[in-house]
Amino acid sequence: MLLTKELESSLSDKLFMKVLHLNNTENIILECEISEPQMKGILLSGDFSLIDGHIYYNNNIIKVRYDLMKLYGNCHNQEELYFNQYFNVLNLKEGDLIKTNCPIDSAMSHRLTYVVINTNGGPKNLILVPYLHERRIHLLR
Repeated sequence: MLLTKELESSLSDKLFMKVLHLNNTENIILECEISEPQMKGILLSGDFSLIDGHIYYNNNIIKVRYDLMKLYGNCHNQEELYFNQYFNVLNLKEGDLIKTNCPIDSAMSHRLTYVVINTNGGPKNLILVPYLHERRIHLLR
């Protein structure tokens, strides 16, 4: 996935996304403008992890539907179709916040690590979760 932006630096500027085929970068799967303000903010911030078709940021996940991009191509206003958003994925206690730049990807153990900070002065916690995109269990020894 390649993001490009016009030279101006405000959120009112246009943000474009280009999805290329890995084996043949000449083959463009999708080229579109990102118009939804929340999606633009997430992508411009850089505070996300793109792991195997999933955009992880804070306590939210966006599933990038490459299969539908290949099927429907450059249809206008298809952001809801191509980006499935899931909010408040982790069950957090009152006052808990996910630290910025989380989750931390641990490819070796096939898990994501979330650092949880309690704004009420409580202790920091770590939450380890398996990858969503893998359908197997990896045992740590």
